[in-house]
Amino acid sequence: MNDIKLASFRPESDENSGRFKTMRMTREEMASRRCFIRGLLKGTIWEKLKNDQLDQITLSPCGDSWILEDADFYQYVLK
Repeated sequence: MNDIKLASFRPESDENSGRFKTMRMTREEMASRRCFIRGLLKGTIWEKLKNDQLDQITLSPCGDSWILEDADFYQYVLK
């Protein structure tokens, strides 16, 4: 599965099972997702998020920007 699609969903886990925008992912997919997201967050206030924090956000493309949705479902535009 491609990284953009993986970043658009939260990995499904026991804590967030059934939550909005979750998807089952393999360990390899989760690692690829985290690496991709870390690359996009470099130079932002979110660049030092830990793995468990990364797993609670989503990033979706929007033109030449990205929409970051945090764990509380607040959305931010990254350019």
